[in-house]
Amino acid sequence: MPHECTRTFALPPSPHALIPQPSRSEELEVAIVQVREHVVFKRAKLTREMEDLQQNGLHLKVGEEEDGQDRTKHVKINWYILSDWKALAEMMGLVGPTGKYFCVLCYCTKEHLSRFSQDFSLRTHDKAAQCIRDRDKRGHQKLPVMSIPWGNVIIDTLHMYLRIGGKLLTQLIGWVIDQNVPEKLEQAMRDVGVGTFYLREEGNRQGTNTFKWKSLSAKELKKAIKMLPDRLPDIIENVGITREAKIDSLQGRTLTAILQSKGAKVPHKVSERKALLKELLGGAERITVPGRPGTRVQIQVADIQEIWREFSRIMDMPKDPRLHNNYKAAARQWVLKFRDTTYLEDCTPYMHYFACHAGDQLQEHPFLHYVNCETIEKKNHVQTRRYHLATQKGGGRNHSKWAEQLMQMENRETFAAIHGIGQREKRKWTRRAQPDDPGYGGGSASDSDSEESTVGSNTDELDGDDDDDDRIVYDGEEDD
Repeated sequence: MPHECTRTFALPPSPHALIPQPSRSEELEVAIVQVREHVVFKRAKLTREMEDLQQNGLHLKVGEEEDGQDRTKHVKINWYILSDWKALAEMMGLVGPTGKYFCVLCYCTKEHLSRFSQDFSLRTHDKAAQCIRDRDKRGHQKLPVMSIPWGNVIIDTLHMYLRIGGKLLTQLIGWVIDQNVPEKLEQAMRDVGVGTFYLREEGNRQGTNTFKWKSLSAKELKKAIKMLPDRLPDIIENVGITREAKIDSLQGRTLTAILQSKGAKVPHKVSERKALLKELLGGAERITVPGRPGTRVQIQVADIQEIWREFSRIMDMPKDPRLHNNYKAAARQWVLKFRDTTYLEDCTPYMHYFACHAGDQLQEHPFLHYVNCETIEKKNHVQTRRYHLATQKGGGRNHSKWAEQLMQMENRETFAAIHGIGQREKRKWTRRAQPDDPGYGGGSASDSDSEESTVGSNTDELDGDDDDDDRIVYDGEEDD
């Protein structure tokens, strides 16, 4: 079932919006649209307006002529789709990264993923329409949501770093489990400033133990990829026989292939796949992995260090325009070294894009590094933490319409800020007369009672002052 999600778009602010117009130095407001993760979104009014802006442009008022006539300027709009792989596939009507024709830009197939060549033709809107009509759809499920030029469909650098860098870290964790040194990796993570990381063995429903670890944020992953290479010789040794491996060190795709070869139904969770494989093998902890060479080929720690260091260096190249011409060759050379040094089955669709398409798109759009999704992802995370006091991963705590609630809250706060609701004025402090304290030095009971009654009357009078207070406390109902 498709679940609810949000899509963000950079749009000019509406003249009827409740928000102040941004200055030239500020970013324009981001439109947040709550939709179903389905291509039916193409029928939305927003996409039709975006289509009209792309075709006809926008007329802006930039001043007035001497005769009082408005001075206008026609602005051409060129849209870009910049997101992770899943969202791009949805917007362009394609299968996901697990499909046969997985790539969002070309017609490369899963069988040729690890070739990292550009022998495949690029996707276009004309080819998409033809494939929809033909029996062989070549990955096209629906027509694209918009007629945005296919070259403007871009995977942002944030998600590319997270997916490829995450693969490097997952490989390291597998070798750490294989060599039974999880405490060394935890200590190294603490040394580089990633103190929240853990790697421990836990039980599951099947009664077997599997290793689980904490996933890292983008900031933590970048720090680990950059600083861990110097500490790798202290964590692991050279990787031994590549054909035999510990089951707990295997990754999702490898486990799926082994279980399918044995005719077993593949569970959704990786931990359940590991438990099922151990059960099928009679409790064995190690397995001969098919497709890997049987000779004693070793993966040197020095080679792993070089792969990690080169990845950090290449991912920083888009920041320097002088290095853009070398980016494509460096990316492809790195991916080939990764493939030849480690395991063929660990090559991912993101690596295909990194080696075959990222360099060409950087040449055509040199500003790519400055328009990634990092600010939007951070905005979504901060808003969700603020409102729900939790993350939105997995749908949140109660799978509520968190995006709708979030927009309602922001609308109320904006309305209150514009109309001055809930803003309490600080009154000037004035010293008020205090009653005399009779103390314990004397005085009759009648005097004491008289003074107490006086104090009580003054207190009532002071409390009564609040009745004339014209301050308004915003309760969130005025705009309903």
